[in-house]
Amino acid sequence: MSVGYRHVDVFATGPYTGNSLAVFGADGDLPGRTTAGQLLAITQEVRHFESVFLAPPDAAGAVGARVFDLFGELDFAGHPVLGAAAVLHERSGAAGPRRWTF
Repeated sequence: MSVGYRHVDVFATGPYTGNSLAVFGADGDLPGRTTAGQLLAITQEVRHFESVFLAPPDAAGAVGARVFDLFGELDFAGHPVLGAAAVLHERSGAAGPRRWTF
């Protein structure tokens, strides 16, 4: 499986200085039926402490997000959600504030 991702530094003042994570799926390139085991294996392969996997927005505009650390899926983690929102905002091309719902 070939999947692109963004390396994001959250809470950073410059590149490679923050709390890093990998954001997958912002380009809609994740297969629809990717299992938790596959997402965990991807997280372990890239060796980030946490990764967030995004699903396309639903009819109400909410973006699905699954967060994994090196040991399994997490119910919630703040910095992956912030990093995912930053990537989505950048990809949207929005010039001003925008609300993202996960």
